[in-house]
Amino acid sequence: MRAARLHRGLIADTCPQVLEPFPEHQEDVYQHLAARAAALHAVRGARILIGIAGVPGSGKSTMAAAVCSLLNSERFLGSNQCLVVPMDGSLLGCL
Repeated sequence: MRAARLHRGLIADTCPQVLEPFPEHQEDVYQHLAARAAALHAVRGARILIGIAGVPGSGKSTMAAAVCSLLNSERFLGSNQCLVVPMDGSLLGCL
């Protein structure tokens, strides 16, 4: 997956101390992101907000739905702990 290789390269260039193996397959990426979000939630013990940015059609909504579904599974946080709040460009002028 090209995005995974690009992500790995950006992390290595900007933060070598947090470099870790990044999954190559899409489903593994979702699992990896859900695990990191669940770990962050466990450490903070409070609500967290995760933003996803990218060009139109890059899979942001698909990734958000998949990661949220995983987080709501019993493996991670349990039911109704994660919520996807879509935000399109037309709303940015309201902020």
